Amino acid sequence: MLELQKVKSFPEEIFSYVSERRDKHRIPCTSSDNQTARILNQEKDGCILYTWDDVSDVSEGAMVTHFGLYNPTTQKHQVIHMYNQRVYVVSCSINQERTLMAFTTMSREGSLMTSTDKRTGKEKYSAYLAELKAQSPRVFSLNLERQTFLKVQFLYEDKPVEKETYMLVMLHRESIGLYKIPLARVATGMVMRGQPKTEQVAKKFSWCQWDSQNQQLFYILSRRDGNNVKQHLLSCVQFYNSAAHDHVLDVPLNFPIPSKSSGRCYYADIPLHNGIPDTSINICVLTQNSGTFCVCYQQHVLTSDRRPKSSPLPRTSPLQRTSPSQHSSHFQASPTGSDGDSTDINYYICMVHHAKTLHGCVSSIPPNIVRKAVLHFSWLGDTVLVMLPGYFVHLLNVSMEFEPSNHIFLHSKTFGDSFSKQLQVKEDSAADRGSHDQQTDQSASSIAVASWETDMSLPVMSLMAEHLVFSSNSPLVTLGKELSGSYILERTTGAMYRIHLNMASLIHTFTHCYMPMTRSALLHYVILRHRDFILLKQLFLVLCNDIPSPEVPNLMTEFLIAMTYAGMRRQIDREVLRLLPFTNTEPFRGQIDKTCDGDRLARVSYSAIHSVNIGTKSAKERQQRKGIVGDDWLDMLRRHLRWMQLSKSRRFSLETVKQTYTQMRAKEEKHLQTKEEENFLSELRIQKSKPRRERSDTVGNYGNKTEGILGTAPPFLQGSSVTEASETLMSLTKEVLAKHMLTYLHKDGKVKANAVAKEYVSCQQTQSRLLCHLLWTLRGQHLQDPESTTPRSLLEKSSLDEYELFQLFERYALATGELMFPVPSGFRTYFTSIAFRCLNVRLFMQYVNHGVIQLTGEFMAHLLSDLPDTKENVRLKQYLITKLPQASAVECYKIWGHSSCQSYLAHQQVAEILDNGMRARAESTQSESNRRSTIFKEKTSDDIENVTFQPLAAFLKHIDKKESKRSRHDRGSPLDFIALEEVALYHTTHETNYDMGTVNF
Repeated sequence: MLELQKVKSFPEEIFSYVSERRDKHRIPCTSSDNQTARILNQEKDGCILYTWDDVSDVSEGAMVTHFGLYNPTTQKHQVIHMYNQRVYVVSCSINQERTLMAFTTMSREGSLMTSTDKRTGKEKYSAYLAELKAQSPRVFSLNLERQTFLKVQFLYEDKPVEKETYMLVMLHRESIGLYKIPLARVATGMVMRGQPKTEQVAKKFSWCQWDSQNQQLFYILSRRDGNNVKQHLLSCVQFYNSAAHDHVLDVPLNFPIPSKSSGRCYYADIPLHNGIPDTSINICVLTQNSGTFCVCYQQHVLTSDRRPKSSPLPRTSPLQRTSPSQHSSHFQASPTGSDGDSTDINYYICMVHHAKTLHGCVSSIPPNIVRKAVLHFSWLGDTVLVMLPGYFVHLLNVSMEFEPSNHIFLHSKTFGDSFSKQLQVKEDSAADRGSHDQQTDQSASSIAVASWETDMSLPVMSLMAEHLVFSSNSPLVTLGKELSGSYILERTTGAMYRIHLNMASLIHTFTHCYMPMTRSALLHYVILRHRDFILLKQLFLVLCNDIPSPEVPNLMTEFLIAMTYAGMRRQIDREVLRLLPFTNTEPFRGQIDKTCDGDRLARVSYSAIHSVNIGTKSAKERQQRKGIVGDDWLDMLRRHLRWMQLSKSRRFSLETVKQTYTQMRAKEEKHLQTKEEENFLSELRIQKSKPRRERSDTVGNYGNKTEGILGTAPPFLQGSSVTEASETLMSLTKEVLAKHMLTYLHKDGKVKANAVAKEYVSCQQTQSRLLCHLLWTLRGQHLQDPESTTPRSLLEKSSLDEYELFQLFERYALATGELMFPVPSGFRTYFTSIAFRCLNVRLFMQYVNHGVIQLTGEFMAHLLSDLPDTKENVRLKQYLITKLPQASAVECYKIWGHSSCQSYLAHQQVAEILDNGMRARAESTQSESNRRSTIFKEKTSDDIENVTFQPLAAFLKHIDKKESKRSRHDRGSPLDFIALEEVALYHTTHETNYDMGTVNF
């Protein structure tokens, strides 16, 4: 799913610059041509500092160390300093005015160390200051010599002061000091004018990281709590202009960091490392301007076997990992490892903004890789990327906007083979091209690597990415306007890579992933972060190929909630947005990933951070500025933690609407049934007067791009109305949501809550219609001409595509019903119609009995008109009519016009009159009878006189007398005596065996 694109290689560019400089200054080539540059540091303005050893152009062939500076904006190199001898530089920094440069050298056992020296022994670190703009540049020693790492770093300001510059000196396991260096301007440039003043910023620490962009220093120290238990604490110091600084944050770390206060330390050679490169610990701090604050830590495996003291080989450490490409790529134990070797890699993400720590455990990793693995932590948008190239990738949804959920787990045991197959074609073609130019004994793997270098694109999960080791805490900034995206640096080669999302690979991952939570997380990621509706359509096309899967309704539910949130995201502010639901997945819930065989691949769990000590000063107070100063990341973090402390469950739950609707329906069941009957009768009468109704134009409001992807809406989706039940749900949702938001909104709460609730239910309606339109586009678009307004006859046989559309719509109805989302007014009729065509009669009746299919007035009108009155159809119509309320059933009988309907209506009318007449009160009947119309009396009398069968005429007069005594409220439509006569005579002559000749009239 994720791919690496090689953007540039800093060592190659530096070597090219060095070669051009040699040619320009006519410097002879030496054995140092094979030397590579050491990339040391990147400052706030983006400039990159590096060193290389070369012959000096001013001395007579002496080999000295050159200091270079690369400006990514102008893409130009320059030499800023040449030391008078060859040294091994491990840290370097240049001040903002580029007048001073500080650097740290490492020597071993009293002799200077070169970049090719691989001897072991006690190292000695020394710090120096060099003047860059003086006529005769001087180099000063800071009189600091330690056996532990020594890092130097200049501070940068908004408005630099020429007379003074500031520098941090970090002595590992000892202290962090602030140096205030006085400067003076002379005719030849800027020089130091006195001894630096020092100030201690932090005491003994075990790890530190410098954030050049925000001028923040993070470090870890140990202390004892109230119970005299030793714990690790992460502290943060914020620096401002003139080296003013505040201690702004203390976070207790609740994961197992090794307490190594004594003994020898080992440091790795990591390009652009912004801290102490201690090999025994892999920690980095990731922050964003929104207030998102994460501390990422990899727990290393402690092997039981120890190397004997007489061994001449140096001790290995996880951060000194060699390329694992030489190891077996299969998931088997290492030949040298024991059966008890661990195959788990554990990492921790301390989410300070959520006051939680996420514990991730990745299983099924070869033991020889576990012992040497170096995890990479970085931002990918607002998600944390945790990866071990070639083995696993985790995308963790831990941003401040969302509670942790919907994490994406990818493992090579599940997807590694598939990604390798995707590259096979590329490798084969590269092998064919390379066979003409390379030796015949060249291995296939070398050809594969050559093809990747040529194409500069490689899946992270591919076995070919095993040899890549990326730095976690080395953010690359201001790399040029032509570059955008997420960039990481490879440690061994110094090459820069861009991480990007491969659409085809994402669809492949979505199709073949085993765990439903991973598939739901991928859909959530595409909706809220990628926001590509074409890709979203392709994912639903995958679902259409596996409609019976139980995941389909859950994915539709995720679509509805996430798309509604995404629609509201563009319209309301952050304060209101954090009150709305964004996913159907429960947050802060453990997540697990397995293979189809049940083997566990990964798991995630959470633990609470009980206290976070955060500074109370605002950004304006800390920076001591006048005027308007916007909130910084610390203000947002403090406000968010305060919000979480006061509001435990702030997200609106759609389950609340469901519970409220159930209670309301129990109280107002009769009223709701009356409204549904009125809506049914309205549809039925409209169809009676207009058998084929034409609808209005589409009102989609999806957006021009989305409408272009989906095309014209079908007739049943045209218009913007919803069903009667959906209108009730929308009103209820609006009321419940407004009440929920009033609890948390303070400023203009009532007006704002009502406006947001109204917009939210409108967005629900839009997304529900969008999902229905999407499903119809994927499976039903070719079933009917979209421009045709005439519905298909119920007698037409269904096709396989129509049956699949019915299944999709069935799951859509279940999803909207579960979430209480509105549905378009024409959906129920269309859904019932295709169900009637796709299902056999018995199954269709079961759907009706269980309430999955609702009989609408429009459908019943089509049913009564389309189906001929055969014996089976008459029985079916009668059965379906009996499922309707009495008023709706009577109306259907009137429209049907079948002889059984006429008989039923006549019997019902006569029985009702006779029954009501016996119970009528005399006073009410007398007053109501006087109000009868004279015209109606004359018409009734004429109708009765026209009845030639005298016994029937006498009976009709009796009924007329009873009818006249009924109140106007109870009396129905006027009696049709001709119809009653016809029904009575038909019943007498055809449906009875009684001999009328024996009757004495």
